[in-house]
Amino acid sequence: MATDDLFSLVKSLNAAEKRYFKLYAQTHTSGSEATNYLLLFDAIDKQPEYDEEAIKKKFRKEKFVAQLTFTKNVLRNKILDSLCSYLAGGKDSTVEFDFRQALNHLTVLYRKGIYPQMEKDLKRLKKMALDYEMPQYSLHLLQWERRLLLDQTDKNITAQLEDIIEEETRALALLQNNALFKQLHDRLLVSLKVRIRAKDMQAVAEMEQLLQNPMLQTEDNALTLQAKLHYHEIWSFYHWRTGNFEQMYLHHKRLIALWESNDDIRRELKHEYRKALCNFLNSCHAYKQFADYPPTLEKINALASSDLPTEIKIFHISFYHQLLYYLNTFAIQDGVKAMEQRFAQLNEFKEQIHTSRLLTIYYNITLLYFFAHQFADALTWLNEILYHPRADARKEVRQTAQILQLAIHYELSNQDILENLHRSAYRSLKNADDLDLFERTLLTNFKKLATTNEFDKKALQNCFINFDRELEELLQQNPQQHLLGWFEIHTWLKSKIARKPMPEILPAMVE
Repeated sequence: MATDDLFSLVKSLNAAEKRYFKLYAQTHTSGSEATNYLLLFDAIDKQPEYDEEAIKKKFRKEKFVAQLTFTKNVLRNKILDSLCSYLAGGKDSTVEFDFRQALNHLTVLYRKGIYPQMEKDLKRLKKMALDYEMPQYSLHLLQWERRLLLDQTDKNITAQLEDIIEEETRALALLQNNALFKQLHDRLLVSLKVRIRAKDMQAVAEMEQLLQNPMLQTEDNALTLQAKLHYHEIWSFYHWRTGNFEQMYLHHKRLIALWESNDDIRRELKHEYRKALCNFLNSCHAYKQFADYPPTLEKINALASSDLPTEIKIFHISFYHQLLYYLNTFAIQDGVKAMEQRFAQLNEFKEQIHTSRLLTIYYNITLLYFFAHQFADALTWLNEILYHPRADARKEVRQTAQILQLAIHYELSNQDILENLHRSAYRSLKNADDLDLFERTLLTNFKKLATTNEFDKKALQNCFINFDRELEELLQQNPQQHLLGWFEIHTWLKSKIARKPMPEILPAMVE
């Protein structure tokens, strides 16, 4: 069924906003009108999909149905008015929102002729515009200041007027500088993003040409914090695409320092700050700077979430990177303890986490248990991947899980089902047209292990050694190929051959 603007707006409201609207409607609308709007609001809120015919049928005896389009438009505007009122008095209010209201207040004060109060407000607001680097509002405020000044026809105002003109010139320069860096930023990240992902060499050349812009040669050309942020985002994106992870990391590190140099702007743009922290973690991972992980994760977790979607986002971002940290620093037992404390939240939020991210989290949990030799727990989480209804969202994770389960079942001595698992994995991979040499090697060797007498230690050891040798030869033959699951199985084999736990083997595996 078709949707419409009012339905989308109603469905976007959370419980607190709905309660506030109903109170607002009752206090800002006459009795009969308020009743009509609330009846229509509740009816739309209860619909899973918008059905206007059902609305007309339900209220066929009500007068407002004769002008339903008009009534819907008025209701939509009243909901928006209530949201503005709600935001203005709540913790989600922003400085930009406050500025817009303050400009309306200045208009009221001017019309009432209360000029002394205007002058007080203008002084306070001009400072706030400077503190938050909002030259667009500085210009609005200077217009009011000029207007008040020009009304004073009995005074010599030449010096004051020149001061205002000078302030306007500075504000315009900052606004233009911001706009220029924003344009360069957006051209790079939006216009070229898709083509660069496809490794379009022409797109890379265009990007490098754009980076020749004189304004991008030094941070000093950026006159505001926002412009400096755009400058470093541009260069970090470029270095990421060209594989220079050291420079990418350094630009992201500078980005965080800039964000943390201005408490006012960081609080105002907390969502953008959170994104910067997440991007910094990505650069830390790429450049192997894992010492930066714990303090950065603390900053992300400390960010206040005023709504459930933000809380969920902060949770899955921090949990994903926390798992990466423990895996990459080989702190396996610490990782197991830390992640188990977050399972309750994961279970609570899993339906709202994007499938691709959720499957990756499941796999990293599996790996921590696998490397900790807690194979029963590893199997539990591996099955969350294998039996997930949308497992194809991360095809490579699902296929790697199909291979890894063979090692897990081997460790659990499930010899009776290992052969069946071998056939199932073989058939699944073959049907997906992805049964390459690497996967054939894995399946063949796991079949050998399954058919080797478990009490013949020498034969088993030879199987492990031959299996490991074949994997190493395969990697030497395909040095540029990223073999999903190779590291996990290779680590497991080295552990079996050396008769040492995997946490002791892991550091040597990445040297």
